[in-house]
Amino acid sequence: MIVELDGLLKVDKRKGWSSHDVVAYLRKHLKIGKVGHSGTLDPLATGLLLMGLGRATRLLPYLVGLNKEYRVVFKLGQTTDTYDAFGSIKEVNPIEHLREEEIEEAILAFQGVQTQLPPPYSAVKVGGKKLYEYARRGEEVEPAPRVVEIKRIQVRSIELPLVEAELSCSKGTYIRSIANKLGENLGVGAHVLELTRIRVGPFELPGSLTIKRQEGDSLRDLVLSKLLPFDQILDFMPTLVIREEHREMILHGRPLLQEYFQDFNGLSESGYAVIKDRSSRLLAVIRARRDSERGTPQAVSDFKYCRVFLGSG
Repeated sequence: MIVELDGLLKVDKRKGWSSHDVVAYLRKHLKIGKVGHSGTLDPLATGLLLMGLGRATRLLPYLVGLNKEYRVVFKLGQTTDTYDAFGSIKEVNPIEHLREEEIEEAILAFQGVQTQLPPPYSAVKVGGKKLYEYARRGEEVEPAPRVVEIKRIQVRSIELPLVEAELSCSKGTYIRSIANKLGENLGVGAHVLELTRIRVGPFELPGSLTIKRQEGDSLRDLVLSKLLPFDQILDFMPTLVIREEHREMILHGRPLLQEYFQDFNGLSESGYAVIKDRSSRLLAVIRARRDSERGTPQAVSDFKYCRVFLGSG
């Protein structure tokens, strides 16, 4: 009996591969049509890439906004056109005058909310075209700055010209832009030499699939052993359990009523929640209404449907 590949797979992406390369590899060697990821990693980067297989591709939009954690090695004294080691060197500057205290202070200054410009070699669109398309033609365009948050950043080691750091950041943060800005602030230039994503929300790098040369049944068996089932992928969200007699009401998208649920004590913060049945099958994703006057949702009526999974059960 062939078991359906239907769940979330943590992959440790190889250096030099694009995120699309991983999608194409799994699609080809697992012979599965529905494969996607929850957020790209630069080709230079290694580490955690969350892959949705089968029905799990429907849940990827709810993983995109999760915070990310990275371990990065900055190289001071050199700038590149891509802001990382895969680019062409533009400038080389002396760094002997830099003090460790000065470097650490400059790195820690990134903690907090800030505006950031995407790197010129990135997939951000301006005027309907991706920035890297302009860059490859030698055209300069000014992308709109984006608001990002560095929630935590710490220096792990300084051995000039290399500085290793670890940071936690919001969705859409470009570590290459941090490297470039760090170099500007220190007056010597900098770029990303190495980058590893070690965490996405509650998902950590250990236990991820390392893609080697497995194909066919051997790869399929390995993936099955590491696959997080569809019904468990959103377990980090608050969960409401539906009474069995009202289960069909949810599957048909009927208005949410308090009496449908076994218990509801309010949620600690606004945002997403999931509805499951007593067998822990995922039935729906709901979200706090933006127009809720109370702010933090206190009742089921404060939520609206995002998605109902008709095939559940």
